[in-house]
Amino acid sequence: MTIRNPRRALVALAASLLAPAFAQAPPATIAPPVQTDPASVVPGSKAVARRVTLVVADLERSLRFYEALGFKADRRVEVTDAESLEVFGLPAGSRLTFARLVGDNTLSTGRIDGGTIGLAQVHSPKLERLRDRTRGETLVGMPILVMTTDGVEAIHARLRALGAEVLKPPQTTPAGWSTLILRDPDGTRMEITQPPPSAILPAKSMR
Repeated sequence: MTIRNPRRALVALAASLLAPAFAQAPPATIAPPVQTDPASVVPGSKAVARRVTLVVADLERSLRFYEALGFKADRRVEVTDAESLEVFGLPAGSRLTFARLVGDNTLSTGRIDGGTIGLAQVHSPKLERLRDRTRGETLVGMPILVMTTDGVEAIHARLRALGAEVLKPPQTTPAGWSTLILRDPDGTRMEITQPPPSAILPAKSMR
């Protein structure tokens, strides 16, 4: 017998041999997602948003942009220590400039809830080339959500149970600060910090 199309015949033979195995395979089971009752997240185990930090290509240009929106830079530092660089996913030896902008949150209609914006420019030709070519750690425009908590260990345990990608578990510095670094389900980098008791200000009355 002459086979006119050997390749097609080989594919048909392979399909006939694999079909029974696929037909008998049990359906995959998907575990139900873990649910958290918001009412159960009480002081001692919750976090509050403190700042969103954006990685920018040109700090001076970005400062002009956000100042035109009414923000004012109240802090500017050169970051070189390894612990702070790790928050951005940067290796030791990198350098970045960080600026914090604040607003008074007052509109013509009255005061509204608001916060601060952080801008960070990475100073490294190698990393700048990387961010232009890939969606890596140093992508310009990458947000870092900064939060404060009074129970970082409880948050770590709860988010780990949800399957969160923990980049650095809570570690306490000699000064008493404990920081957790992780990603949210969409890949947004997050820094959740628990300050020492001496650094916690008394709660202000709400207006």
